[in-house]
Amino acid sequence: LSRDLRAAKRFAGFRSALAEAGLEVAAEEIIPSSSSIEAGREGLGRLLGRAPNLDAVYFSNDDMAIGGYFHCLARGIAIPGRLAIFGYNGLDVARAAPQPLSTIRTPRVAVGET
Repeated sequence: LSRDLRAAKRFAGFRSALAEAGLEVAAEEIIPSSSSIEAGREGLGRLLGRAPNLDAVYFSNDDMAIGGYFHCLARGIAIPGRLAIFGYNGLDVARAAPQPLSTIRTPRVAVGET
Protein backbone atom coordinates (compact mmCIF):
# COMPACT_ATOMS: atom_id res chain seq x y z
CA LEU A 1 0.00 0.00 0.00
CA SER A 2 1.64 3.15 -1.19
CA ARG A 3 0.43 5.37 1.69
CA ASP A 4 0.65 2.80 4.47
CA LEU A 5 3.86 3.25 6.46
CA ARG A 6 3.43 -0.09 8.25
CA ALA A 7 3.02 -1.92 4.94
CA ALA A 8 6.09 -0.17 3.56
CA LYS A 9 8.15 -1.24 6.59
CA ARG A 10 6.89 -4.81 6.29
CA PHE A 11 7.82 -4.91 2.61
CA ALA A 12 11.28 -3.51 3.35
CA GLY A 13 11.77 -6.25 5.94
CA PHE A 14 10.51 -8.88 3.50
CA ARG A 15 12.88 -7.63 0.82
CA SER A 16 15.77 -7.64 3.33
CA ALA A 17 15.03 -11.22 4.41
CA LEU A 18 14.98 -12.32 0.77
CA ALA A 19 18.33 -10.62 0.17
CA GLU A 20 19.84 -12.40 3.18
CA ALA A 21 18.72 -15.68 1.59
CA GLY A 22 20.24 -14.69 -1.76
CA LEU A 23 16.83 -14.06 -3.35
CA GLU A 24 15.08 -11.02 -4.76
CA VAL A 25 11.53 -9.91 -5.45
CA ALA A 26 10.55 -11.24 -8.89
CA ALA A 27 7.59 -8.87 -9.38
CA GLU A 28 5.59 -6.47 -7.25
CA GLU A 29 2.21 -4.78 -7.24
CA ILE A 30 1.84 -1.68 -5.10
CA ILE A 31 -1.86 -1.25 -4.40
CA PRO A 32 -2.67 2.45 -3.92
CA SER A 33 -6.19 1.91 -2.58
CA SER A 34 -7.20 1.14 0.97
CA SER A 35 -6.51 -2.30 2.37
CA SER A 36 -9.37 -4.64 1.53
CA ILE A 37 -10.21 -8.11 0.33
CA GLU A 38 -11.23 -6.69 -3.04
CA ALA A 39 -7.96 -4.77 -3.41
CA GLY A 40 -6.03 -7.99 -2.77
CA ARG A 41 -8.14 -9.92 -5.28
CA GLU A 42 -7.68 -7.32 -8.00
CA GLY A 43 -4.02 -6.74 -7.18
CA LEU A 44 -3.15 -10.42 -7.49
CA GLY A 45 -4.97 -10.54 -10.83
CA ARG A 46 -2.81 -7.71 -12.15
CA LEU A 47 0.37 -9.19 -10.72
CA LEU A 48 -0.20 -12.63 -12.23
CA GLY A 49 -1.11 -10.96 -15.52
CA ARG A 50 2.42 -9.54 -15.65
CA ALA A 51 4.27 -12.42 -13.96
CA PRO A 52 2.25 -15.62 -14.42
CA ASN A 53 5.01 -17.96 -13.24
CA LEU A 54 5.29 -16.70 -9.68
CA ASP A 55 5.23 -19.47 -7.10
CA ALA A 56 4.69 -17.36 -3.97
CA VAL A 57 3.06 -14.02 -3.14
CA TYR A 58 3.42 -11.88 -0.01
CA PHE A 59 0.62 -9.50 1.01
CA SER A 60 1.11 -6.73 3.57
CA ASN A 61 -1.89 -7.96 5.59
CA ASP A 62 -4.28 -10.88 5.86
CA ASP A 63 -7.29 -9.00 4.45
CA MET A 64 -5.49 -8.55 1.16
CA ALA A 65 -4.09 -12.09 1.29
CA ILE A 66 -7.65 -13.44 1.58
CA GLY A 67 -8.53 -11.39 -1.50
CA GLY A 68 -5.65 -13.05 -3.33
CA TYR A 69 -6.92 -16.40 -2.07
CA PHE A 70 -10.37 -15.67 -3.53
CA HIS A 71 -8.76 -14.73 -6.85
CA CYS A 72 -7.07 -18.14 -6.91
CA LEU A 73 -10.24 -20.02 -5.93
CA ALA A 74 -12.21 -18.35 -8.71
CA ARG A 75 -9.59 -19.30 -11.30
CA GLY A 76 -8.76 -22.80 -10.12
CA ILE A 77 -5.24 -21.89 -9.00
CA ALA A 78 -4.17 -24.48 -6.41
CA ILE A 79 -2.99 -23.10 -3.08
CA PRO A 80 -0.27 -23.89 -2.05
CA GLY A 81 0.46 -26.36 -4.85
CA ARG A 82 0.66 -23.80 -7.64
CA LEU A 83 0.89 -20.56 -5.64
CA ALA A 84 1.80 -19.99 -2.00
CA ILE A 85 0.13 -17.00 -0.35
CA PHE A 86 1.51 -15.26 2.72
CA GLY A 87 -0.16 -12.57 4.79
CA TYR A 88 0.54 -10.53 7.89
CA ASN A 89 -1.40 -10.02 11.15
CA GLY A 90 -2.41 -13.56 12.09
CA LEU A 91 -6.14 -12.96 11.64
CA ASP A 92 -8.49 -15.86 12.34
CA VAL A 93 -9.78 -15.79 8.76
CA ALA A 94 -6.34 -16.87 7.51
CA ARG A 95 -6.58 -20.05 9.61
CA ALA A 96 -10.24 -20.63 8.76
CA ALA A 97 -9.77 -20.79 4.98
CA PRO A 98 -10.19 -24.26 3.40
CA GLN A 99 -6.43 -24.19 2.79
CA PRO A 100 -5.08 -22.14 5.71
CA LEU A 101 -2.85 -19.27 4.67
CA SER A 102 0.62 -18.72 6.02
CA THR A 103 0.61 -15.55 8.08
CA ILE A 104 2.90 -13.68 10.40
CA ARG A 105 1.24 -13.30 13.78
CA THR A 106 2.05 -10.19 15.74
CA PRO A 107 1.38 -9.41 19.41
CA ARG A 108 -0.85 -6.49 18.47
CA VAL A 109 -2.37 -6.02 21.93
CA ALA A 110 1.06 -5.99 23.58
CA VAL A 111 2.38 -3.56 20.97
CA GLY A 112 -0.57 -1.26 21.60
CA GLU A 113 0.07 -1.30 25.33
CA THR A 114 3.69 -0.18 25.04
